[in-house]
Amino acid sequence: MPKNMFTNNSELRHLDLSDNFLIQIDFKFEHLIKLQLLDLGGNGFRVLNVDMFLQCESILQYQNGTNSISYIAGDSKLDVILHKNPMECKCDDIFITSVEWIENSGFVRDDELLPVCSLDNKAIVISKTASKKTKDYCHLIEVRRIALIVGIVSASILVVCVIIVIIWRRRLNKKNALERFVKKIKVGDKLKNLIFLSFCNEDGDYVLENIFPRMKEEVSLALECDRNLVCCGEFNFKPGVSVCIEAMRCIEESSVIIFVVSKIFCEKSWCKMEVDTANAMRKPAILLMLEKVKLEEMTPYILKLFNRYTRASWVKDQNGGHPHPPWPVIITSVLELGSSFNVENQTREEYMSEQYVADSNANDVSI
Repeated sequence: MPKNMFTNNSELRHLDLSDNFLIQIDFKFEHLIKLQLLDLGGNGFRVLNVDMFLQCESILQYQNGTNSISYIAGDSKLDVILHKNPMECKCDDIFITSVEWIENSGFVRDDELLPVCSLDNKAIVISKTASKKTKDYCHLIEVRRIALIVGIVSASILVVCVIIVIIWRRRLNKKNALERFVKKIKVGDKLKNLIFLSFCNEDGDYVLENIFPRMKEEVSLALECDRNLVCCGEFNFKPGVSVCIEAMRCIEESSVIIFVVSKIFCEKSWCKMEVDTANAMRKPAILLMLEKVKLEEMTPYILKLFNRYTRASWVKDQNGGHPHPPWPVIITSVLELGSSFNVENQTREEYMSEQYVADSNANDVSI
């Protein structure tokens, strides 16, 4: 509606604006000092704006002949009808102010024409108790919201704590399993060798001169063990015994298999036999690439390892070459693979025996 629509209607006594789909009062009417009825029913008011309050109070002040803005219900000559408006009971200051204004004003009809709002799916008449009901409801909503937040935060903290404990226990179990595995390897219990180094005869001279001795030395230093923990056919196959049987024995007695892969290695039937044997025994394996090999030249299991797992390579130089990544990384990987394989293939009796020995060592303290 135009802001100055009623500028020239100072004698107006009844102003019926009902059922006009109004959503707020933005026109001036405080000069209508003789106004007796302002019907705003059946519109679209959800909240009442402050400007409307002030204009109604200004009219009431003039009619009562007082400068006070405090009024007693029933003394007003001005009646305001607000029923049939879709008032929303909301937990905000504007709505609470609207409710309190309706309750405390002397010009909102205190009868069946009082406005109604929806509170928690219930119709609440905005009367003398509406403000308290609304505030109580808002307080309940706030308590529920806080309780929900506290519950979610508490549950999240609990879940995080459980995850941390699980991760810590897994790491501790992994560390303990690795320590037990290293002890078993050092004494040669069940698994006599940490590594079985598999290579073809054509690469034998280079491997035995540059790779095998360095690997033995690095493993011994890492585990602080004087015993040789690296096995290969050149030094560990028993004379006069089938090569196939000896290869199977060495692979079975070793924790991790390292294949020195070259083009010739992929072509040799004996090398393929060692690869298939390690696969059949489900031994963890690492590829040490001596040179670039085309995928179509690899055996199925070598190709599977090449595509699925990370691998090491041997970089030749004037000092005999070096592995990439360096020896400490390779040895750490070997120990972790061997430890995991040991845990997976450990019988219950072996596990309980290890736990008993570990507990005995922990309690064997001299005072």
